[in-house]
Amino acid sequence: MTKDHKKYPDKYIFTLIFATIVLFSSSMLVHNAFADKIVSTIGVATDPNGVAVNPNTNMIYVVNLRGGVSVINGIINTVVNDVGVGDYSSSIGIEPNTNKIYVGSTYTEKIYEIDGATNSIVNTMSYGWLPNGIAVNPDTNMIYVINENNNTISVIDGSTNAVVATIPSGAGSNGIAVNPVTNKIYATNSETNTTSVIDGNTNTIIDTINVGYWPVFVAVNPSTNKIYVNNFHGNTVSVIDGVSDTVVDTINVGNSPRGITINPVTDKLYVANQGDDTISVINGDTNALMQNISVVGGPLAIGVNPVTNMIYSTEGAANDPIRYAGQVSVIDGRTTVPSEPTGLTASGQILQINLSWNVPSNNGGTPITGYMIERSTDSGSTWSTLVANTNSTGTTYSDMNILPLTTYTYRVSAINYIGVGNPSNTASASTLESAPSTPAFQ
Repeated sequence: MTKDHKKYPDKYIFTLIFATIVLFSSSMLVHNAFADKIVSTIGVATDPNGVAVNPNTNMIYVVNLRGGVSVINGIINTVVNDVGVGDYSSSIGIEPNTNKIYVGSTYTEKIYEIDGATNSIVNTMSYGWLPNGIAVNPDTNMIYVINENNNTISVIDGSTNAVVATIPSGAGSNGIAVNPVTNKIYATNSETNTTSVIDGNTNTIIDTINVGYWPVFVAVNPSTNKIYVNNFHGNTVSVIDGVSDTVVDTINVGNSPRGITINPVTDKLYVANQGDDTISVINGDTNALMQNISVVGGPLAIGVNPVTNMIYSTEGAANDPIRYAGQVSVIDGRTTVPSEPTGLTASGQILQINLSWNVPSNNGGTPITGYMIERSTDSGSTWSTLVANTNSTGTTYSDMNILPLTTYTYRVSAINYIGVGNPSNTASASTLESAPSTPAFQ
């Protein structure tokens, strides 16, 4: 343990939250009032301190302060592997496209590169002093590492593992996050109550934003270009407009907020409040508190899989291991089935009826995966399932399993991970008479 560890032990259990970046169109954003809930808890090592999620593989990586990364399968919510890394590991980031995981140890002052396919360390790198924050831009494959002891940020090319730039950072830098759309990087500076804005094209600081008291970690929503900084001693979250890089709102949350992440699909912000054992859920559109979820105690880090809409909170205070055994709470952010599709139309041809409809205005909190199509031959009095699941997000279908000169009525329902939503409006069409057969030539 270094001298600074002894002087400021609390600073080295701050959790870096790598807000996994997955881009979604603005039409997929929904805002609902249904409650998130804990559906599972997973035992991990004592002092789980950081968490990152690969949405492409649905694997969750929990880094433990005393060394070691617990690998969780998001389908079965079970630890399937453990990877040994250096002690005082708290910072973690993922490049989802290459399936590489980067873990920083402030004790060994090394970055461990883990291959997500084999769950093995493939490289060990030394770039600076006390790596205390990691973020990855999946579009450029650049890795950003905060070196706390010398107040710098190392920019690493993920294809070569070479440092391509060193950027001066503010005092007490802890959290760092990337907006891949704008290629801006945001790094918090706890001791100056500021957040640095870095241009990823030039690797220079282009702005410094005054935020709340003792900012620790940061999350970015690339869909809305909003940045969220949690202020540990202020019990608030500063909301930054990524266009102007100014604070546009301040949200009151629980005591001692540490971990923070944003789900770009639902536009919901999750804040881990270590001081009162809660997770604050915030509507990213209105900045209103939706609910507080009680957890077992000492939540430090939080991450989200925006594909499954599952949220992962690590719990187990490093300064009180007797009270809190290490665990991960799995929060189900899937809130409801989709609303009904609109604008269903049907047009008849010879032995074929073509359907077309509009996507629902509310996907229920998770992406739509397909549509159920029902058909009636008695004007909607009774229904039969024509297609249980199209397994496609397409909004057209051609029914060719029909009879000539017959009227059919249809309705369509959207499907997401929760289930089947309400049906659309009904639409009817009649098939035309079959074309006459071509006479044979004598």
